[in-house]
Amino acid sequence: MIRTLLAFFTLAFAVGCSTEAPPPPEPTLAEKDTAALQGSWKISSIDETAFRLTMFEFDRASKMTLAFSGNQFAMAIGDRQAETGTYTIDTAKTPKEIVLASSNKQPAQKFIYKFENGALVLCGAEPGKSLLTQFKSDRETRALALTFNKTSAPAATAQ
Repeated sequence: MIRTLLAFFTLAFAVGCSTEAPPPPEPTLAEKDTAALQGSWKISSIDETAFRLTMFEFDRASKMTLAFSGNQFAMAIGDRQAETGTYTIDTAKTPKEIVLASSNKQPAQKFIYKFENGALVLCGAEPGKSLLTQFKSDRETRALALTFNKTSAPAATAQ
């Protein structure tokens, strides 16, 4: 009987004093999306079904790249940096939203976004117009659906 109790307490103590750390919590959807955004993205398609861009607008848009690092973004047209600032995402909304706040005091630009087959799809209207609910071009709001493919992963951080 004493041996059984001694064995039970030894086992209970060993299990209770385990040095194994509990598993880390699962990342939230916002954390997953923020991680997925990190890196550089190049435009791969422009949905012009609702209206046509001018040749100048199309040329500029077709050279667009976006880069995300932490909560910062940078947009370039070709090799000319066009915009920098911070971004926030809201994964609780359907569809999910991303807000790009420019560092040059322009009005913040809201987009709906999704990840589809490894690509980033953004759709936004001109500033001051209502936010869209579908990923398609819209003549009234001059909204464009833009698809970006990732061109580089985020830079490694020092440990």
